[in-house]
Amino acid sequence: MLLAEYSHHKWAKEAEAVLEKMKVAQELLEIAHKPRMIGSINRSWKLKTKKFPYSCTDEEGLMLYFTIVENNFKSGFEIATAFGYSTAYLGLAFQKTGGKCISLDCYIEEFKEDFLYDESELISASEKIRLEIESGNLPVGLDMAKNIARRLGTENATEFRVGLSPNNVPEVIGERKIDFAFIDGGHFGEQPTKDFLAVFPYLSDKCAVLFHDNDGNPYVQKAVIEAEKLLGSQAITMHTRYSLTIVGRKLHSEFIEKLKSFPLRRDSPAAKLNIILRFISGRTLGLIRSLKNTANA
Repeated sequence: MLLAEYSHHKWAKEAEAVLEKMKVAQELLEIAHKPRMIGSINRSWKLKTKKFPYSCTDEEGLMLYFTIVENNFKSGFEIATAFGYSTAYLGLAFQKTGGKCISLDCYIEEFKEDFLYDESELISASEKIRLEIESGNLPVGLDMAKNIARRLGTENATEFRVGLSPNNVPEVIGERKIDFAFIDGGHFGEQPTKDFLAVFPYLSDKCAVLFHDNDGNPYVQKAVIEAEKLLGSQAITMHTRYSLTIVGRKLHSEFIEKLKSFPLRRDSPAAKLNIILRFISGRTLGLIRSLKNTANA
């Protein structure tokens, strides 16, 4: 249930309806973190049998949902599926707009039960998981994601694919154009930037790219800065539990104002830290470019 503080918001009634639908997914999972600050929608979820991965919060899921619905987006792409919780919000949104979302994952976090891994482990795990799938054994997360989609009735609005980013992105997307992308894959090294650059060539003129876990992580922040540069737009980091960040192109100002007014966690420590790191990252990148220009002169 939404708290009373949300009742004034223009999205409140529809948000309540979406949260009611999401109960069929929640009963299959368990809460990963105890809610803080804003109660029942400030919680992330996990599989009952695995330590990792964790999902986005319900508040963040609603913000993904309304980004799609308010902009009437029709074609989405998600990295990564995990166990399909964020995908469920995307599926409900694209079902309403008459669109479809492709969700890609190699299920390494489930495989390792950890969110730390290197590229060699990523490739090795992906191959092992492919062989398991070919023998009829789905990853627990993929099986759960498909089960949730069946329960919600969003199977026609969601397509699940197994593969790596950026390696398999071109073959998975094919000739489609994308107006919505949610990047929530690996959060270390160049991976977030690689994920963005993999989807960038397929983005429509009007689009929104959302990044998860931009809560002081310099690697995600680097990807956000790259998205700002290539999309010609300033990022907006919401004060959610994991600092959900949007970089859009040709989005209506009315939608942006609604989105910015939805999260209740004002002046969170993570948000303050993110502003500081953003400033430092921007100054550092500027200094590097200046040194390169000097060296080439």
